[in-house]
Amino acid sequence: MTFFEGRLLLDDQGNPGGNILFGFRQYSDDLKRIFGGHLGFDIRNTDNNTFQQLSLGIESLGKDVDLHLNGYWPVGSTRRQTRQRIFEVLQLNGDPRFTGNILLLDLLRRRLITRQFEEALAGVDFEVGKQLLSFKNGGDLRAYLGPYFLHSSIRGNTIGGRLRLQVRPTPNISGGIGIQHDDFFGTHVLGNITFTLSVNQPQSPVSPANNVVARMGDSVIRNNSIIVDTPNTTELLETETQTVAAMNPTTGEPWFFHHVNLGLGNSDGTFESPFPSLEDALGVIRGDGNDIVYVANGINSGIEGFTIPDKVQVRSRGAVQQIDVNPISFPLRPESVLRLGQVQLPFSGDSSFPRITSTVSLGNNTLLSGFDVQVTGAPALVANNITTATVIDNGLASTNSTTNGISINGISGSLNLDNNAINIDNPAMAGVDISNVSASTGSVRIVGTSGSRIQRTGRDGVVLGNNTTIANLNIAPLPNNVDFSGNRGIFGRNVRNVRVQNNQIIVIGRDFSPGIKLENITGSAEIINNQITRNPIFVDPAAPGISHGISLSLSNINLDRVVISENTIKTTGISTDGIVIQSLNDSAIQSVTISGNTIETNGVQSDGIVVQSSNNSTIQSANISGNTVETAGLNSQGISVRPIYNSVITTATISGNTVSTDRIFSYGILVEPFNKSTITTASISENTVSTTGIADGILLRPGYNSAITTTTISGNKISTAGLISDDMVLRPFFTIPSTTASINIRPTTNSVISTAIISGNTVSTTGLAYGINVQPSQNGTITVATISGNTVSTDRFNAAGIRVQPYIDSTINKATISGNTVSTSGKNADGILVRPVGNGAIQSATISNNKILQAGRDSVRIQARQDSLRIGNYDVNPICAAISGNRSDNPNVAMAGGLDFNLISARSPFQVESLTTVSLDNNNAIFSFDGTLVPPGTPSSPFTNVVSCP
Repeated sequence: MTFFEGRLLLDDQGNPGGNILFGFRQYSDDLKRIFGGHLGFDIRNTDNNTFQQLSLGIESLGKDVDLHLNGYWPVGSTRRQTRQRIFEVLQLNGDPRFTGNILLLDLLRRRLITRQFEEALAGVDFEVGKQLLSFKNGGDLRAYLGPYFLHSSIRGNTIGGRLRLQVRPTPNISGGIGIQHDDFFGTHVLGNITFTLSVNQPQSPVSPANNVVARMGDSVIRNNSIIVDTPNTTELLETETQTVAAMNPTTGEPWFFHHVNLGLGNSDGTFESPFPSLEDALGVIRGDGNDIVYVANGINSGIEGFTIPDKVQVRSRGAVQQIDVNPISFPLRPESVLRLGQVQLPFSGDSSFPRITSTVSLGNNTLLSGFDVQVTGAPALVANNITTATVIDNGLASTNSTTNGISINGISGSLNLDNNAINIDNPAMAGVDISNVSASTGSVRIVGTSGSRIQRTGRDGVVLGNNTTIANLNIAPLPNNVDFSGNRGIFGRNVRNVRVQNNQIIVIGRDFSPGIKLENITGSAEIINNQITRNPIFVDPAAPGISHGISLSLSNINLDRVVISENTIKTTGISTDGIVIQSLNDSAIQSVTISGNTIETNGVQSDGIVVQSSNNSTIQSANISGNTVETAGLNSQGISVRPIYNSVITTATISGNTVSTDRIFSYGILVEPFNKSTITTASISENTVSTTGIADGILLRPGYNSAITTTTISGNKISTAGLISDDMVLRPFFTIPSTTASINIRPTTNSVISTAIISGNTVSTTGLAYGINVQPSQNGTITVATISGNTVSTDRFNAAGIRVQPYIDSTINKATISGNTVSTSGKNADGILVRPVGNGAIQSATISNNKILQAGRDSVRIQARQDSLRIGNYDVNPICAAISGNRSDNPNVAMAGGLDFNLISARSPFQVESLTTVSLDNNNAIFSFDGTLVPPGTPSSPFTNVVSCP
């Protein structure tokens, strides 16, 4: 069969193209295959050019396997230039080199032209196809795989590969998707869809026996569009060389090098004839800001200490030396600019550090690099009343200094001590003392190399100045020789903007010796990724110390930001808290962030984290998150947030912490505004808390005319181990049952919590500890308490799962207990207990949709008052309760006479929503109304029905 194909094409840019093809096919009845060949002509427009090509191909089609081989030959003009660009490249031509006192830079300028072409590519492709599926209407799904070859007169040759799937759902429609890769075009994903009009297509479905013959009318498989590449060529037009002096970008003049070869030089300080000593070089300084003293170690028995003159750099070959250089314009063609930034000095980096045996003093705008400073009896380095200086890549060692190890005083610009190996041992005073740094223009940065250390200091390890960064130091001060107190690892007072990072601090001593102590800081304080260990020499219970891991305190001052994160802190001794933040005496902190720290304390009254405002002070925002805290001491809270004495913490967020305490009165998380103080918003969420003894997991306890406006306690996992007593052995010691709870809400003494939301927590207690306890006392008030969606379990005597109990003249206006899952098992341990005590009052209680899996006594017990604990002649306490949708599965597991629901009026007015249907509304549970069981009985006065509680 002879056939003809023609196509009109548009590419993705809207450029036209097309092809015509003449072919011949013949069916072999013996082989059940089609054999054919074709000759084609293609044309393509690219917007810039028009290309033509001839193609020749052969094919063999069968039921299961197809073979295709095609060749493509562009004809006419196959390559045409589309654009060109002429440009220049300026570069160093070899390494910098010295001559005399100058550093020379050899330059090479190259002028180049880049041309871009469009080129039609010749090529060959071969494919093998296999039928994967066949359809009843004659369509099929086939997979094709094969290599292809492309030839470019510019780029040479490449061989690629192609894999594709082709589906033909009907005889006239086909589509495909494939992937191919070659070195010219990379990897491409291809897709196509084809609609065919052919006089050779059969008019009815083809039988399986004739499906090969039917393919005589299939379109030829080939590249229907000319492959066009866009290669670039670059040609060198001319070159030019020039030598220039390295210029100082500050002065615009050449750097001037005073060469020194210690013990070997004998002349004028040129490269060819260096000075024999550093003293000779410093004696001829010009002072114009271009001087660099460049020292080779030579034969060196030790350099005497010296003062670096103003505007002078002193460098050695020991360290890699990089200097700043001006952008370079080619002298004959100023439009060509080379911006090197920095160049490395010849011969630098040979690791031979000249030794200096006494103190180095810095001048203004000076630099010291590449020396080994080893000083006995004095500071290694002194910077006194200067503007700017840099000390980099040195060893700085001071032993037995009669003053400080490093002394810095009066900095009005920036002083950077970077990448120095610092080793300070046994100074009489501080390891590093920084003072009188300008708050507006000055800064000090000290970053040690690995292994840098400051030890056995007579006073503090490091004393901070304004705008100071301290990093990568191991600090271990000695205790005070008189009373074993004082001597902090890092100390700052009345300074601004400090950053302490990546240090290791070990502090020993008794009183007032924290690892890091900051007082009256302004601006910002950042303490990040330090390791702090606080160990006392002895612990005297009669004279407890105040020696925390990290302590920041303010008095009558404002601080913008505090960040304490990723530190590891371990303290031992009385009153040795891990982290303490205190805003005192009319002070204010805008933001406190304490995150990602690992804290372990071991001592009485040694909290993990303390955030406190006191005496008319404020903290705007306190965010305590992601910390791991473990305390092991009496009265040692995991996390404590306490505004006291007419102070405020506006927002307290405590989230994602893991807290463990194991002594009595050591609460996991304590939030306690005290004495006319306020927390506006307290959010406690997603914490994991474990406590042992008389120690609540989470305790909110505003006291003495204080307030928490809104608190949300959600998503926490709390385990509390209270005092253990299945009988009454311990009862004589507790005239009132233990108030320990996993979550304890207890405003006292005229204090208020306006809204308390306790939701989605998982609570487990063992011993005398409630699951959730809401208990205002002594004229305390909770306006709204919502307890919802919690999972609570307890296992001992008197340990109710959820207890709501206003106590001694206190009030809960509205309590909602809903959607909780509760399990208790001890004697007198109710699932949910609602009971005002001692003239306490609950105006409205809603108890709905709770699941009481089991209860030691009553699943739900609501008591208008508790007469046995009445103090004085209190009035009766009316209560209104809405009870619906609850499920009581297994009450009275302790066999103490418990019921599903036990309502006790104690002769007080008792209102119940939908009183007549309350049993039905709670899954037909048994209710007791002052001993009358419903069903079968009917509740009577003082129980009355109301439509809704207030």
